[in-house]
Amino acid sequence: MDRFRKLGSLKNIVKYVRNNKGRIICHDQDILNGMFNNQYKEIPLKWNVNNTMYRFVTSLRHTYSDQDARAARLNPGIIHFTGDKPWHWGWAPHPLSDEYWKYLKYTEFYSSAETEFALSKLIQAHISRIRSCFP
Repeated sequence: MDRFRKLGSLKNIVKYVRNNKGRIICHDQDILNGMFNNQYKEIPLKWNVNNTMYRFVTSLRHTYSDQDARAARLNPGIIHFTGDKPWHWGWAPHPLSDEYWKYLKYTEFYSSAETEFALSKLIQAHISRIRSCFP
């Protein structure tokens, strides 16, 4: 943590982002990787199962094998909803969206999230209906 505090000061982070704007694709992850420049301990991929593991993406270089990715998809430790998020109506559904809603029920945020999600669906339906009236 001492090393993180030294390298991860807001001033250093802002400087890194300014100097590497064109290279940062995965936001916080790229910044952490750049700031620590190979000074990390690799952990199993199952602790960061993200959306790109469920579709073919050519814009990102992966350092893990297809076998590692397959094993992580089958037994994720942490599901990192990057891109398509279960709480954004209208996005392509994530294969593990049901897990998000399942565990959200155990939190105090479930009722408000459910209401907001239902309202966003209703608004989108009305927008579609209005648009269909004006060809």
